[in-house]
Amino acid sequence: MTSCCAPTGRSASNRKVLLRDMQTLPVAVIGGGPVGLAAAVHLLARGIEPVVLESGPSVGTATRAWGHVMMFSQWRYNVDKAARALLEQHGWAPPDDDAYPTGRQLAEQYLEPLAALPEIAPRIRLNARVTAIARAGVGKVRTTAREAAPPMAPLSSNSPKPACSSPA
Repeated sequence: MTSCCAPTGRSASNRKVLLRDMQTLPVAVIGGGPVGLAAAVHLLARGIEPVVLESGPSVGTATRAWGHVMMFSQWRYNVDKAARALLEQHGWAPPDDDAYPTGRQLAEQYLEPLAALPEIAPRIRLNARVTAIARAGVGKVRTTAREAAPPMAPLSSNSPKPACSSPA
C-alpha cells in the first residue's frame, strides 16, 4: 500500500539540497509563548538558528489574554531549565519556585526578560501570523523532488518581512 505521505527515495543531489537548506534556513518556531521561547533556547544551544513567529504584538500574547488567572502549577514547573540557565547568565533573579504565578506574571517576569536577551530578541518576529506551511515552489500534490524543497511559512501582510525563505 502506498501513501501520499510515505517517504520516497531521495537522489544524492536532492539530499545535498535538503542538507544545504537545513544548514542555511532557520527553524520556524510558531508562537512566542513559554513553549516557543523555550524551543528557541534549545535550538540555539544545539547551534540551530530559530526564528520565533508570534502572531500578537508581544511575546506571550495568548498568556496575557488570561493574565488575571492564577496558574495551577508553581513557577518551578513553568520555567524551562535551559531558558532559566540562559536568563541567569544575564543576571535574572527567578521568582519564588513555590509561588503560583498568574498569566500576566508569567509573561512579565519570565517571557519578557527571556525575549529581551540578545540571543533571543533578534530572532523574534511579532505580528507574524502564519497562514500556512508548505514546501517552497510546489503544491500540495506529489511533485518530483518535493521533499527537497525547503518548508515555507507565508505570513499575513502585517508582518514586516518573510520569516523563512529560500536562499537566493
